[in-house]
Amino acid sequence: MNKQFIASLCVLAMVGMAVGVGVQGADEGNVAATVSVKEISLTVGPDIVDYGTLAFTENASTAADYFTATNTGNVSADFSVRGAEATVTGGPWDLVTSIVNVDEFKHSVTGDTPGITEQFLTDTSASWASDITASGGTQKFSSTFYMPNTGSAGTGEIATTYIYVVATEHGI
Repeated sequence: MNKQFIASLCVLAMVGMAVGVGVQGADEGNVAATVSVKEISLTVGPDIVDYGTLAFTENASTAADYFTATNTGNVSADFSVRGAEATVTGGPWDLVTSIVNVDEFKHSVTGDTPGITEQFLTDTSASWASDITASGGTQKFSSTFYMPNTGSAGTGEIATTYIYVVATEHGI
Protein backbone atom coordinates (compact mmCIF):
# COMPACT_ATOMS: atom_id res chain seq x y z
CA MET A 1 0.00 0.00 0.00
CA ASN A 2 2.86 2.28 0.62
CA LYS A 3 4.09 1.72 -2.96
CA GLN A 4 0.62 2.59 -4.30
CA PHE A 5 0.53 5.73 -2.26
CA ILE A 6 3.95 6.81 -3.52
CA ALA A 7 2.99 5.96 -7.13
CA SER A 8 -0.27 7.93 -6.82
CA LEU A 9 1.58 10.83 -5.31
CA CYS A 10 4.11 10.77 -8.19
CA VAL A 11 1.30 10.73 -10.79
CA LEU A 12 -0.43 13.64 -9.07
CA ALA A 13 2.82 15.57 -8.90
CA MET A 14 3.44 15.03 -12.63
CA VAL A 15 -0.11 16.17 -13.53
CA GLY A 16 0.32 19.20 -11.28
CA MET A 17 3.57 20.11 -13.03
CA ALA A 18 1.92 19.75 -16.44
CA VAL A 19 -1.02 21.93 -15.41
CA GLY A 20 1.29 24.40 -13.71
CA VAL A 21 3.44 24.73 -16.82
CA GLY A 22 0.32 25.23 -18.95
CA VAL A 23 -0.96 28.01 -16.70
CA GLN A 24 2.44 29.63 -16.48
CA GLY A 25 2.61 30.03 -20.29
CA ALA A 26 -0.74 31.85 -20.61
CA ASP A 27 -0.75 35.65 -20.41
CA GLU A 28 -2.61 38.46 -22.08
CA GLY A 29 -2.19 42.15 -22.76
CA ASN A 30 -4.56 44.76 -24.01
CA VAL A 31 -4.66 47.89 -26.09
CA ALA A 32 -7.14 50.62 -25.28
CA ALA A 33 -8.81 51.74 -28.50
CA THR A 34 -10.78 54.97 -28.80
CA VAL A 35 -12.41 56.84 -31.66
CA SER A 36 -13.68 60.40 -31.91
CA VAL A 37 -16.83 60.85 -33.94
CA LYS A 38 -16.73 63.77 -36.36
CA GLU A 39 -19.00 66.59 -35.35
CA ILE A 40 -19.95 69.10 -38.02
CA SER A 41 -21.82 71.97 -36.43
CA LEU A 42 -21.99 75.74 -36.25
CA THR A 43 -23.71 78.58 -34.47
CA VAL A 44 -24.75 81.94 -35.92
CA GLY A 45 -25.34 85.03 -33.85
CA PRO A 46 -27.26 87.14 -33.52
CA ASP A 47 -30.07 85.00 -34.85
CA ILE A 48 -32.36 87.85 -35.92
CA VAL A 49 -32.05 91.09 -37.85
CA ASP A 50 -34.57 93.90 -38.24
CA TYR A 51 -33.97 95.96 -41.37
CA GLY A 52 -36.51 98.53 -40.22
CA THR A 53 -39.39 99.98 -42.23
CA LEU A 54 -38.58 100.29 -45.93
CA ALA A 55 -40.48 101.57 -48.94
CA PHE A 56 -40.67 99.50 -52.10
CA THR A 57 -37.41 99.72 -54.14
CA GLU A 58 -35.30 100.67 -51.08
CA ASN A 59 -32.63 98.55 -49.45
CA ALA A 60 -31.04 98.31 -46.03
CA SER A 61 -27.87 96.72 -44.70
CA THR A 62 -26.65 95.58 -41.34
CA ALA A 63 -23.46 97.01 -39.91
CA ALA A 64 -20.25 95.41 -41.13
CA ASP A 65 -19.46 92.20 -39.24
CA TYR A 66 -22.95 92.17 -37.72
CA PHE A 67 -23.20 88.36 -37.72
CA THR A 68 -20.68 85.75 -36.61
CA ALA A 69 -20.80 82.15 -37.85
CA THR A 70 -18.70 79.95 -35.54
CA ASN A 71 -17.51 76.43 -36.29
CA THR A 72 -18.44 74.49 -33.13
CA GLY A 73 -17.55 71.12 -34.64
CA ASN A 74 -14.31 69.17 -34.21
CA VAL A 75 -13.21 69.25 -37.88
CA SER A 76 -12.40 72.12 -40.25
CA ALA A 77 -15.51 73.19 -42.12
CA ASP A 78 -16.64 74.94 -45.26
CA PHE A 79 -19.64 77.26 -44.92
CA SER A 80 -22.27 77.71 -47.59
CA VAL A 81 -25.25 80.08 -47.59
CA ARG A 82 -28.75 80.12 -48.99
CA GLY A 83 -31.90 82.17 -48.61
CA ALA A 84 -35.66 81.66 -48.76
CA GLU A 85 -38.65 83.41 -50.24
CA ALA A 86 -40.25 86.05 -48.02
CA THR A 87 -43.72 85.51 -46.62
CA VAL A 88 -46.33 88.27 -46.66
CA THR A 89 -50.13 88.25 -46.86
CA GLY A 90 -51.16 88.29 -50.51
CA GLY A 91 -48.47 85.88 -51.65
CA PRO A 92 -44.75 85.26 -51.26
CA TRP A 93 -41.96 87.45 -52.55
CA ASP A 94 -39.64 85.39 -54.71
CA LEU A 95 -35.91 85.50 -53.99
CA VAL A 96 -33.92 86.62 -57.07
CA THR A 97 -30.30 87.52 -57.78
CA SER A 98 -30.69 90.15 -60.50
CA ILE A 99 -33.25 92.81 -61.41
CA VAL A 100 -36.04 93.09 -58.85
CA ASN A 101 -39.61 93.17 -60.18
CA VAL A 102 -43.06 93.02 -58.58
CA ASP A 103 -43.13 90.48 -55.73
CA GLU A 104 -39.40 89.79 -56.03
CA PHE A 105 -36.59 90.79 -53.67
CA LYS A 106 -32.86 90.27 -53.27
CA HIS A 107 -30.97 89.31 -50.13
CA SER A 108 -27.20 89.13 -49.86
CA VAL A 109 -24.35 88.46 -47.45
CA THR A 110 -20.86 89.96 -47.46
CA GLY A 111 -18.01 88.36 -45.52
CA ASP A 112 -15.22 90.21 -43.73
CA THR A 113 -12.54 87.97 -45.26
CA PRO A 114 -10.74 89.26 -48.37
CA GLY A 115 -12.16 87.59 -51.45
CA ILE A 116 -15.61 87.08 -49.94
CA THR A 117 -17.59 89.75 -51.76
CA GLU A 118 -21.32 90.36 -51.75
CA GLN A 119 -23.07 87.10 -52.53
CA PHE A 120 -26.72 87.15 -53.51
CA LEU A 121 -28.69 84.36 -51.91
CA THR A 122 -30.75 81.76 -53.74
CA ASP A 123 -32.82 78.87 -52.40
CA THR A 124 -29.86 76.56 -53.14
CA SER A 125 -26.75 76.46 -50.94
CA ALA A 126 -23.72 78.13 -52.50
CA SER A 127 -20.12 77.87 -51.32
CA TRP A 128 -19.19 80.89 -49.26
CA ALA A 129 -16.29 80.51 -46.78
CA SER A 130 -13.69 77.76 -46.80
CA ASP A 131 -11.54 75.93 -44.25
CA ILE A 132 -12.99 77.43 -41.07
CA THR A 133 -10.89 76.13 -38.17
CA ALA A 134 -12.47 73.50 -35.92
CA SER A 135 -13.68 74.34 -32.43
CA GLY A 136 -14.03 78.10 -32.66
CA GLY A 137 -13.05 79.34 -36.12
CA THR A 138 -15.31 82.18 -37.23
CA GLN A 139 -16.56 84.02 -40.30
CA LYS A 140 -18.07 87.44 -39.72
CA PHE A 141 -20.54 88.85 -42.22
CA SER A 142 -23.14 91.51 -42.90
CA SER A 143 -26.33 91.32 -44.98
CA THR A 144 -28.38 93.54 -47.28
CA PHE A 145 -32.10 93.34 -48.07
CA TYR A 146 -33.41 94.79 -51.37
CA MET A 147 -37.16 95.53 -51.41
CA PRO A 148 -39.46 94.54 -54.29
CA ASN A 149 -40.83 97.04 -56.81
CA THR A 150 -43.90 99.17 -56.22
CA GLY A 151 -47.12 97.20 -56.68
CA SER A 152 -45.93 94.17 -54.75
CA ALA A 153 -48.07 92.43 -52.16
CA GLY A 154 -47.48 93.19 -48.52
CA THR A 155 -48.03 96.95 -48.15
CA GLY A 156 -48.00 97.79 -44.43
CA GLU A 157 -46.99 94.25 -43.43
CA ILE A 158 -43.90 92.59 -42.01
CA ALA A 159 -42.07 90.33 -44.45
CA THR A 160 -40.20 87.35 -43.02
CA THR A 161 -37.30 85.55 -44.69
CA TYR A 162 -34.18 83.68 -43.61
CA ILE A 163 -30.46 83.44 -44.16
CA TYR A 164 -29.22 79.86 -43.78
CA VAL A 165 -25.56 79.11 -43.08
CA VAL A 166 -24.65 75.45 -43.61
CA ALA A 167 -21.45 73.71 -42.44
CA THR A 168 -19.87 70.76 -44.25
CA GLU A 169 -16.57 69.05 -43.58
CA HIS A 170 -13.73 70.88 -45.35
CA GLY A 171 -12.46 69.12 -48.44
CA ILE A 172 -15.36 66.70 -48.79
